Amino acid sequence: MSRVAGDTRILVIGSAEHSRNVTCVNWSEVRPDLDPADFDAVIVNLTSLPRDSWGLLAAGPFRSTRFAKLVDSGGVLIVVLPKDLADQDVSSMAWLPFWMTVRGQSGETIHIFDPALENYMNLVSRWTFCFQPPCTVQHQVAGRQAGTEGYYDVVAQNRAGEPLAVVLADWCLQGNRPLRFADSDAGNELIPFHPDPFEIEGGPEECHAEQVTWGAVYLLPAPTDGNAKDGVDVLLQDLFGIAPETEEPEWAQRVVAPGQASLDEQISRCDAVIEEQTRKRKELIDARTEAREAVKLLYETGEALEKIVRATLREIAEATGGTVEEPLTPEGDDGRMRTRHGWAVLEVKGRKGSIPDDDVSQVCKWMDEPDMVAQAPKGILVANPYRKIAIGKRGKPFEPNVVQLASRRKVCLLTTQQLYLAYAHFKQDSSSAEDILSALYSSDGKIHKEFQHLFEGRIESITNEEV
Repeated sequence: MSRVAGDTRILVIGSAEHSRNVTCVNWSEVRPDLDPADFDAVIVNLTSLPRDSWGLLAAGPFRSTRFAKLVDSGGVLIVVLPKDLADQDVSSMAWLPFWMTVRGQSGETIHIFDPALENYMNLVSRWTFCFQPPCTVQHQVAGRQAGTEGYYDVVAQNRAGEPLAVVLADWCLQGNRPLRFADSDAGNELIPFHPDPFEIEGGPEECHAEQVTWGAVYLLPAPTDGNAKDGVDVLLQDLFGIAPETEEPEWAQRVVAPGQASLDEQISRCDAVIEEQTRKRKELIDARTEAREAVKLLYETGEALEKIVRATLREIAEATGGTVEEPLTPEGDDGRMRTRHGWAVLEVKGRKGSIPDDDVSQVCKWMDEPDMVAQAPKGILVANPYRKIAIGKRGKPFEPNVVQLASRRKVCLLTTQQLYLAYAHFKQDSSSAEDILSALYSSDGKIHKEFQHLFEGRIESITNEEV
């Protein structure tokens, strides 16, 4: 098994801004379809995830079998654990293929046995927990069932010999002992891994195990000197040969590289086009929002319906020199219209069913108000019957007795659907405004037949179907 740093696919979860040769995702960017087994190595930085969110790790990429598959296929999982880790946190670590019991205690004495992790462990000046053997298989790996004991190697331990950082694995290789890469003149050769380099004749200088152990899980304490990102950078460099990239200093950002000037100019032109198109898009969206106000005629009720009815009639009336006034009081009529045909008082209603004759009587009351009687106003009842039912499926808006009362009292009956269609005609041909107003002032009861074509039509929908 041979791996070269440039060919190794590495994923870092919970830490960003590392080498461009590494795939990095912050916790907020973790997608459900992210598969750790699709990488050769995965580094999980748990220090950047609040502990009360650890319970969420049972879903998505942290489904248990995904990391077991990563390790079983010869990949490596490195987990950077936060300080003060307690054994009760283990319930949130069920996604790991292996685990060891944790005991909370602290100290500063650290003996490092794995030279590949010496630089990383030197960032840990104080430890706050230690591991308690044995290593337990949590999910089937290399044919071993959950609950059985696996193999582990000590990366670092305290003075009492308790592990502070470990490599957990279960190999089906020579003698069930882990194999590591040798960095020798002969190339990348596999040699047995010894947990303590001092066991090797000649001491640590003769230990060639300078790279990562594949098919294993590393459990490491978080750095106390520096931050977790610094620790991840050290892991990437020492275990995978991926050097961190130096952040560009402020003075270097002002240097213009060869060929950059023309690119900057093109970017500026693109920015200008984007800015102009963004402005134009906003104007179109605002215009669209304003245009869609008319749709409220088909479903609104109460004050909202009154406002859109007045606004629609006002636009039509102003095209002929007329106007629509706001109500004088909340308890009075819903507005007054003045055109060359004279005055008209408005009553606007939204109903769940057909329009009752009480609504016609209400218009008549406004027509008989002392300040309007002398003007002989036209009464116009604008109604939205069956407002919660889709257009085309609504019942009869006015019963015969309502039409008879309106005809007798010279009140024009107008549905908001008819007003919507009349407004559509007006937007296509503003000269129709005079005929629309003539229909309202001359019709007693329903709209006269000679004007009905202005209040009929097809209400378009996005699906181009009748609504």
